Amino acid sequence: MSNLASRVRGFSLAIALPCLFGLCAVSASAQSVVATIPVTQPSNVAVDPALGYAYVGNSSGVAVISERTKTVVDDINLGVDVWQVVADYKTGRVYACDDNNIFVIDANTNSVIDTLDVPAAFIAINDRTNTLYASDFNQTVYVINAASDTLTTTITVYEALQLAVNPATNRVYIAANNPIQGEVTVIDGNTNQVVTNIDISGSDFTNFVSVDPVHNLIYATDVNSTGSPNGVVAVISGATDTVTATITVPGEPQQIAVDPATRLLYVANETLNEVQVINAATNQLTTTTIPVGQEPYNTTLDLYHSLLYVTNLYSESVSVINTR
Repeated sequence: MSNLASRVRGFSLAIALPCLFGLCAVSASAQSVVATIPVTQPSNVAVDPALGYAYVGNSSGVAVISERTKTVVDDINLGVDVWQVVADYKTGRVYACDDNNIFVIDANTNSVIDTLDVPAAFIAINDRTNTLYASDFNQTVYVINAASDTLTTTITVYEALQLAVNPATNRVYIAANNPIQGEVTVIDGNTNQVVTNIDISGSDFTNFVSVDPVHNLIYATDVNSTGSPNGVVAVISGATDTVTATITVPGEPQQIAVDPATRLLYVANETLNEVQVINAATNQLTTTTIPVGQEPYNTTLDLYHSLLYVTNLYSESVSVINTR
């Protein structure tokens, strides 16, 4: 497992570096749906490129998809409605939460090896420090030592929705459910303290955050900007904790998947039933749109296999998109 993970890291770097220097381009056949996989009430997708599987949270547990055949090959029945799932290919573990517990799954056997009594609505993993973060849809972020599956500490925030980690800087970014203004809370993973709250002018509230660890950029999505039917994607500098740009997006943008190599952002748009593509180098919405199922909610990118997974809640399916 460790040798395979090392090869994945090395191969991913070999792909990324030429692109970062402008020597890589998206092929003409890319940005198209290559498979649609039925999954009952999918929430989100996590990928383990080392094993070649994608994990989809659903109404009864976690569906396991083979990235090679693009079919469901196993169902991990947890008996609960899974809100979110994340994978750590370095340790071969998958984590799923249902707002009451976090289930620890061995990806090699697809079996539950531990259950943590943590009221987690959203979770994120820092694979460099082997630390799991969980938010309770309220005012608490839980910090968990993933090596021992033990709670380390709790952090009080204004309110916590979805969260994302930059493993390069060891910072955690949280979509703060502030009903007055869009806001992102920043936590220092070294001290487990809130560093700052970043206000996003012109937006109602922030519901998703995504991280580009290569360029130290954070992307926050706001369903509706104040007084407008459009949504907003805010670009935040991780170095200065300031908003450097805002991108207007028609409809209701949800989760963003970041490709640091091609500098493309893939935005699930709930009301338009499509994935919109943003050029992160110019902070401009491109003309490329990728039709998917009804009410796309989550986007997850497997950089190693150049595959984008999109969960379609009302269609009860997962769209698989070839990105290169």
